[in-house]
Amino acid sequence: MSLIHLEGDVCPDVAALFVEQLAQLHTEDAPVTVDLSEAEVVDAATCALLVDALRQTARRLGGLQLLEPPQVLAHGLYRVGALEGGTLHLVSPREELGTSS
Repeated sequence: MSLIHLEGDVCPDVAALFVEQLAQLHTEDAPVTVDLSEAEVVDAATCALLVDALRQTARRLGGLQLLEPPQVLAHGLYRVGALEGGTLHLVSPREELGTSS
């Protein structure tokens, strides 16, 4: 079992390093859990990069679990159909609270 922890503001540079880390995983590392409970995706381009990398990694490894992903990432994965097929699992996706009054 492998656990990867991603935290803080995930900008394009951090996302690129994370994608490299995902690429180094092998089926022997499975099951893999990515803890996103303290991560925040800063923009749409970074979210798209993460969605693509997570989807590919889940397919390649035969499964991937995301722990408390930010709502924007969970929604992105849902929109592209990455949650279908049973290889990518979301555990307790976070809900961002609105700031308007």
